[in-house]
Amino acid sequence: MTCTALLDVFDRQVVWCAAPAPFTARVRARSRHWLQHDAAAAAAFDAQSTDPPAAAVPLRWAAALHHLALQGAEPWQSLRPFAGKLVDASANQLDDAITRAGALHRPARRQRPG
Repeated sequence: MTCTALLDVFDRQVVWCAAPAPFTARVRARSRHWLQHDAAAAAAFDAQSTDPPAAAVPLRWAAALHHLALQGAEPWQSLRPFAGKLVDASANQLDDAITRAGALHRPARRQRPG
């Protein structure tokens, strides 16, 4: 079962990011795909807030992935676009990177209060 509000906010973020930040839009689209097909991941993300748009769940996820890149964690270090450098990562590369990041950091995510 998927969390409709969570997936909807990822969809909106993909549209909003498409022109100004195409890499971020692709990461959010692939993250949405992951959440749609991984019930445990979707439940963990859904547990962060009863209101995903207000909690900026996609933004916080993108920030976590960016943090991994800044720490030099692969594959995010290699995937991260730099000024003037476009990254042409395949959907499979992004899917793998997102799944690995989600599995690695799942225990650290906070649960929403009671």
